[in-house]
Order: sequence, then structure tokens, then C-alpha cells
Amino acid sequence: MAALRAHWPLAAGIATLWLAIAALLAASLAATDGHVVYALDDPYIHMAMAKNLAQHGVLGVTRHEFTSTTSSPLWTLLLALSFAAFGVRDGIPLLINVALATGVVVLAYRIIDARSSSRLATCGVILALIFLTPLPAMVLSGTEHLLQTLLCLAFAWQTARIAAAPRQNVSAWLYVLAPLTTAVRYEGLFLVAAAAALLAARRRAWAALIVVLLSCIPVVLYAMLSTSHGWSWLPNALLAKGAFPRQVDSLSSAATYLSRWLMLLTASPHMLAALVLAGAAAVVAWRGSRRAPVTQDGVPADTAGGEGPYLVMLFAAAAVLHLQFARIGSFYRYEAYLIALAVLGSGLCVTSIVARWQIDPHARRRSPAAAAVVVAVVLLALLPLSRRALASLVNGPRATRNIYQQQVQMGRFLQRFYAGQRVAINDIGAVNYLADVRSLDLWGLAQLEIAQLRRSRRYSTEDIRRLASAHGVVIAVVYERGFARAGGLPREWIKVGEWEIPDNFICGYPTVSFWAVDPAAAPRLKRDLAAFTAKLPRGVQVRAF
Repeated sequence: MAALRAHWPLAAGIATLWLAIAALLAASLAATDGHVVYALDDPYIHMAMAKNLAQHGVLGVTRHEFTSTTSSPLWTLLLALSFAAFGVRDGIPLLINVALATGVVVLAYRIIDARSSSRLATCGVILALIFLTPLPAMVLSGTEHLLQTLLCLAFAWQTARIAAAPRQNVSAWLYVLAPLTTAVRYEGLFLVAAAAALLAARRRAWAALIVVLLSCIPVVLYAMLSTSHGWSWLPNALLAKGAFPRQVDSLSSAATYLSRWLMLLTASPHMLAALVLAGAAAVVAWRGSRRAPVTQDGVPADTAGGEGPYLVMLFAAAAVLHLQFARIGSFYRYEAYLIALAVLGSGLCVTSIVARWQIDPHARRRSPAAAAVVVAVVLLALLPLSRRALASLVNGPRATRNIYQQQVQMGRFLQRFYAGQRVAINDIGAVNYLADVRSLDLWGLAQLEIAQLRRSRRYSTEDIRRLASAHGVVIAVVYERGFARAGGLPREWIKVGEWEIPDNFICGYPTVSFWAVDPAAAPRLKRDLAAFTAKLPRGVQVRAF
């Protein structure tokens, strides 16, 4: 009981986190007929690759060949090890993410509590981290982004400690975390670049160089593996989703591309709010630390005043690079590590301000006008972040229902009627996790040639026709509207049926179409769809042609 009273902010944070996860999971199970379903198709890509690696020794979305599809080699490897140890179970990513979310809370508490003189402020920062990131929704997503958040927070914290006290020895954890940060997602390179620049500026050039070299190891190793199988050195997910310039042939086009981060920032109020919030907290903490009382050793009494602003610097630099070269959004996940960094950095700054007020009661009364401005800025910045947090709680169960009604049913249908056959698809996750098919990915995540064609904007109906013929595709299960930019699907394909889900939030399109690529397959496909109709969840509209 004494330990619980001493660490009540941690206990309150973990209890709140688990209750939020339990509530979301209960709502999700009610929406998916009691099945554990994730809020995106992407986690099923990792699960399919992990299953094939664990059971067949093949790193691919199918068991038949290697595909450079994973956007997170470390996460796929972690899932494969878990599947090998405990069997292929749908709930494993959920359980891992519950543990990771709890780890994020524990790490944040250990960082803040050791530097905070107010348990109430500590608790406030922990709760903000839980809901603004948002951790409960990330658990429901089933993706690697909680692992990314945990590793990035730990790495950034180690860097900030060295920057705030450059004479102290470099912890070995900095060097351990550097390659893990990039192995979980390549966006870790943005944070590593920011950390290296900060370390170099603080006269730790050797540490900066070692961090950069170590962070490149996972990228190089994966590039060697991928190119040895004839694929690109970058995963296809980055080729398809990355924001790399296709053509920069003039000063104006270069300026337009380089200003992309600013355009995205202005169009993303929650990212702008995070920068404003963290920046305001850092400025106040930094200015106050210069006037703070000092100990006999000449060190400011609130030493956290140095670490918080450095965390904010790392966040701001990584955010600019991320907005320039990567994506945000897609169920709150891509920028989750950045929001967590902003909250933790701001929290450290806030706790240092509170500690200063307790040391020097006159500090809070020195500039009431400035204090009022800061409070107003913080409240305004919290509005879009709070709206995003609330939306994540509402949309989590809604997204799992969408995936259950569409992608999961596609996988079950193909496993029941077309196992072992060649099928063209454009959402490859749940289909390849649930069904043992030979899939042709018309979207390009598991097909290098298509990814390259799409990237160069040369993807056409003729390419679809040629590749489907070369792969011996029998039927296709795709979003018809998704190929309008390519010129549409081949005219000789026969549309046999459609499924349309209600209240679509997360799927690419609400309607998925079933096509007989081989005209001789049309009668059977029509019979199979009719036989499966009774198995579909309530609300799915079926149309036959």
C-alpha cells in the first residue's frame, strides 16, 4: 500500500489505460460478432508475413515467395517469433500492444516523476500522453506504431539527457536504441538525424557519428536481403506510400516540394497544435531556467528545465522531416510517435515550471500578462489534439467493424472457395492471412513491377491485363473505383457481384467487386457468392450481376 500511495500517478495512468482499452475492445467485439479484428488491413500484412516466416521460412505475404512488403522488419520478426512460440493466433498483436502501451506509460512516468515535485502534474502529463497519442486506439490498430513510440521516446530521452548535461558519459542504451529505432520503422531515421545534429551541436561528435552508423545497420541489412531476391532496397510500402519527389526539374518545382512540410502542417491542425504547445512550454521553461535559483554547485535547482526543451527540439526537427518525406494520418498512427514526443517534452517543461514556482513563489507573479498568454496558447493548442483524441475513441470500434465486414469476409470467402488458386486483389492483408491463395497484388505492395509503374504514373489497364494473364489469374476481388486513374479494369473481365458495407470509415472504398478474369469462371463465381451470402455479417449489401 505504501508503494501504491507513493506511485499513485503511475497506478492511475495504467488503470485508465487498461480501462480505455477494455472499453474499446468490448465495443469492437460487439461490432464484429465477438471476433478479434484490427482497425486496419495493414496489421494483417505483418501477420501474414509472420505466419509464413514462422511456418514455412518464407518472408512473404504468401508462403510461395519472398516479397519486400513489410514496413517494419522488427515488428514482423517479433510477430513471427511469437507465432512460432505460441501458434498463429489473432490476439497476439493485441496482447503485445497492450504490453507496449503499458511500457510507454511506465517509461514516461519514470522520466517525469524523477524530475517532478508535483504528483498532480505528473498524473496530468501521463493522462495527456495516453489520450493525445492516442494509446488505446493504437492498441486496437494492431500495428507496430506502439513499439515505434516506445523506442523513439526512449532514444530521444537518452539524447536529451546527454544534451542537457554534455559532460556526462554516454549511456550504452543510446547505442542500443539507435538501430532498434530505425528497424521498427524507417521514419526513425528522422529522429536519428535530429539527435545526431543535437549531439554534434553539444560537442559530442563521436557519439553523433556512432549513432548514425548504428542506425543505418537495419536499413543496410534489409536492403541486402531484399536486393538478393531481386527487389528494391526499400520496402514496397515505402515506394508506394513515401513522399519522395518524382521529378524536380526546376527551381519552382524544387521549392514546391521542399515546402511540402509547411503545406501539410497548415492542413493538419493537430500537428500544428503539437508544435505550438511544445514550443510554448519549451520557451517558458528555458527562459525560466536561466533565472532559476541555483544550488551550491551552480546547477539550476530545476534541472528538468534543460531536458524538456531538448526533447521539444528533437520533436520539432523530426516532425519537419516526417512531414516532408512521409505520411500522416491513416487511423492516427503515422504521427503517433511525434505526438508522444511533443507531450513528453511539454510535460517535462511544465513540471519544471511547477517546480520553479515551488522553489520561488514570486516567479509565478513576475509577469501575469505573459502567463495569461501562455495559458491561452496552451488551451487553444489542446483543442485540435483533444478533438483527435475523442475521435480515436469513437472511430476505433467503427473501423474494426469495417474491416470485419469487408477484408475479413474477403479472406474467408477466398479460403473457402479458391484456396490454392491465383487471385487478383488490392488489399492483401486479411486475404493472405486468412486464405492460402496465390495472390496478384494490383496495388503494388507485394508486386515490385506494379509499385514501380504506379510510382512513375505509367500504370494502365493494359498492365493489369498483361500481369493478370501472365500470372494465370482466375478471379479478381478489387475496388473497381480504385483503378479509375489507371484507365479502369480490363473490359473483358466479367463483374459477377459486389459487397457494399455501411458507414465506411477506414476501408479504401465501401464497395468491393468480384470479377471473373477468365470468362469460364463466371458461373462458378456466381454460385460461390450466392452460397456465401448467408455467412456475411448483418448490414453488408449484396448485388449480383
